[in-house]
Amino acid sequence: MSKRFKKRSETVKIQKEAGNLKSVLREYPVFCFRYIDKKLHPSNISPENQKALLDKFYELCQLEWIQIMSSSRHGLGTEKIEQKDLKFTLPRHVAEDVTIIALRYSGKMAMVGYRSEGNVFHILGVDISFNDSCYNHSG
Repeated sequence: MSKRFKKRSETVKIQKEAGNLKSVLREYPVFCFRYIDKKLHPSNISPENQKALLDKFYELCQLEWIQIMSSSRHGLGTEKIEQKDLKFTLPRHVAEDVTIIALRYSGKMAMVGYRSEGNVFHILGVDISFNDSCYNHSG
């Protein structure tokens, strides 16, 4: 009987985690600059790209995470970036298993960061130009 109860509790836990994931994907993004690299800060980009970045924040804040994640990588969507491909040092608290994500803000130029607490996207850097990027482009 205890084995049966244990299986049921595991099933409930899995269902709860799946429900939480669904709930998180239905949330709108919140952007955080607390851990941004000073060299890759938006103040270092051109005024036209600053405007493009602000416009992209507004656009992304109108969408749920599930819509952003399902878009093409060069559209509104995301692209996973290997930590080894970053051109800056990650903050100490970012573990090796944290998924780094690029979100495009102007053409192929991106902001790079990671998600935590469900809907928070911590921006670690913003491409200054395509040639002065946050990460090594693989293609």
